[in-house]
Amino acid sequence: MVFAVTDLTRVIFFWLKWAKIIFEYLRPRSAPRNLIVNKCLAKLKCESLVTPRPFDPVGLSVSPDGTIAVVSGPHHSVKIYYADGQHLKTYDDLWYPRSVAFGPDALLVVSDTGNHCIKYYARNREVKTLNLNVEFPIGTCLTSDSRLIIIDWKGAKMLRNGKISAPVSGSRVAKIYKVNWDSGEATRKGKILRGIQMPWNLAYNKLTDKIYVIDDGDRSIKIFDPESARMIHQIGPRVGMNRKLGYMYGITVDDDGDVIVSESEFGQILLFKCNGGLSFTGPFVIADEGLSRPMGVGITPEGYLAVADRYNHCIRLYKYKRDQSDCMDCLESGSVCPKCRDHQYMNKGWKGRRQATTRLNIREERARLVRKREQDRKRSVKTGGAELTVKAFE
Repeated sequence: MVFAVTDLTRVIFFWLKWAKIIFEYLRPRSAPRNLIVNKCLAKLKCESLVTPRPFDPVGLSVSPDGTIAVVSGPHHSVKIYYADGQHLKTYDDLWYPRSVAFGPDALLVVSDTGNHCIKYYARNREVKTLNLNVEFPIGTCLTSDSRLIIIDWKGAKMLRNGKISAPVSGSRVAKIYKVNWDSGEATRKGKILRGIQMPWNLAYNKLTDKIYVIDDGDRSIKIFDPESARMIHQIGPRVGMNRKLGYMYGITVDDDGDVIVSESEFGQILLFKCNGGLSFTGPFVIADEGLSRPMGVGITPEGYLAVADRYNHCIRLYKYKRDQSDCMDCLESGSVCPKCRDHQYMNKGWKGRRQATTRLNIREERARLVRKREQDRKRSVKTGGAELTVKAFE
């Protein structure tokens, strides 16, 4: 009798354990309360200065001071914009560049795929080519100590439209190099990030000190330690309700450790919430309205998300996280909620205006206040220590 009760208890605990696992796997996950969906603040139109064809932004990087670098492979150029959206400079001595990355001390690195080299630009210095043998560099990023990480497709071929065919007999590797940026010399043999089938793009975050790589072979995101070059975690390929991740191009990591990728196949931006350490939940869609083939992504110093919208030929700026001072009802409704309106009228600055108004015109006064706040919001958005003007962004 004792053995029968023991066996029954084991069976019950076994099935309860599996029922809990299945429930946790299949239950719908609601987005965190601090996320904002499709909150577009500004739009920068990218125009071509060489041909009448619109500029196709395929890569993007944001410097610590808010400067935005946009790369276009079909136009063989990289355009630099100030934080206020004004055009700064254009580098057009390239051939099908694929990616761009900012480093310490305003260092800008570009993977010149057509010329099979890495070029870098420093402030008040001439353009230099890195003395490193690469065949088809399609992705670059820099660590906090100015080490260079390159994705190189050896044995690939470039088609007439600039697309790269996958190598048949070669290899697709991601390596870490130590570089002397003054002389342009790099270590001949770099550390290889192992465990990747088809590396496509990568990012580095100095707060977590980790390398994040998009593996297009199995549609996953792999996290590496830069010191040992070993994979320590993997996100995907199956996420959420057993959905497989689509084609991803751009990747970045914000200050909270959340991983943001552009799922170009479905035209949306996904966020994987970091719960501490290497635990992630999601994905959560933070932008998908009006996007057509989103490519590169980046984070501005103020915490805004910059997205390269390729087929719409523009750069979109999103606010995707709520501040502590933001009102939840105002953000959900898209306007000023009644609670905030009453609070504004009760402030000392509005005391005299409220006494001057009557019950008949209080509604018109509130509508005027809403219109004024909306006009002020559209007029300027602060990023990179500067104001995005309507003339440059709109």
